[in-house]
Amino acid sequence: MEIAFEDLVLLNAELHRRGLRYRVSFQDDTTACIEPPGACCLTPALEEAAYSCIDAYFQKKGLRPVYTANRLKFTLKKAE
Repeated sequence: MEIAFEDLVLLNAELHRRGLRYRVSFQDDTTACIEPPGACCLTPALEEAAYSCIDAYFQKKGLRPVYTANRLKFTLKKAE
């Protein structure tokens, strides 16, 4: 499923608003890359909050992110 540029802009704005220090960018039309903050501020709580934010954003649109094994990329599927 294609990922809209607008969704990444709005998702990045929400991540920034929450102070999560993560950024999401395109790899290609169907895959997004998740850029975590530097190791000095990366914590399990910050990571969980960022992924929860990503999940919640797409859930509102009836979509579900499907993450790669290392959780640094995702594609989208329709939520069931």
